[in-house]
Amino acid sequence: MSFYALSTFSLIAQKQFTSSKIISKLDSSIISHAHIINLNSKTGVTSNENGMFSISTKPEDTLFISFIGFESLKVQASEIENNIYLNRAIHTIETYTVLPYKDFNEFKEAFTNLEIKDTIKDIVNPSIILSVAELKSYIPRGMRKSGAYRDSQKEAYLEMLRKDKLRTQRFNPQVIKRLTQINSENKIIYGVL
Repeated sequence: MSFYALSTFSLIAQKQFTSSKIISKLDSSIISHAHIINLNSKTGVTSNENGMFSISTKPEDTLFISFIGFESLKVQASEIENNIYLNRAIHTIETYTVLPYKDFNEFKEAFTNLEIKDTIKDIVNPSIILSVAELKSYIPRGMRKSGAYRDSQKEAYLEMLRKDKLRTQRFNPQVIKRLTQINSENKIIYGVL
C-alpha cells in the first residue's frame, strides 16, 4: 500500500500546471477563446472570457497558442510568463482586376450583339400576333365616335399599345447609353454603329 501511495505522489510531483493570460500586443485587449495545445501530450484548452488558461504540462513541453487574426506562437512551458502577448496577423495579397473582356470596345461589341431570348414569342401563338395597322382596324365603333367614353377607351387602347411596344423592345436605350456611350437611339434600336 505504501508503494502505491509513493508512486502516485511521484506522478503528481512530475505534473505541473502552467497558467497565464493571453493579451493582444497591439492594444493590450484580452483574447478570450484562444487555443492552447500541449504539443507533447496532445492535450488542449481554450482561454476563458478573461483571457486566462491553465494546462497540465511538464517543464520540457511546448505549447502552441493560436487565435484567428493573430500570429500563432510556440512557447516552452518553462518559459511562460504571467502574460502572453500575441501579434496581429497581417496578410497581404496582390490586387486583381477581373474583366470578362479585353477592353471596353470588346465589351461594347459583345453587349450590342447580345441575343436576348424573346419570351413573349414562346408564350404567345405567332398566328394571333397582329401589326399596329391591323389592330387599329379592329377598334370598336363606339371608340371611333366622339365623346368621353371614346376618349377614355382610346387612352386605354393607346396605353396598351405603349406597354406592348415596351415589352417587345429588345433593350432599354437608356441603359445602353450609359454602358456603351452610344448617344443616338437610332443606333441603339437599329444596331447601326
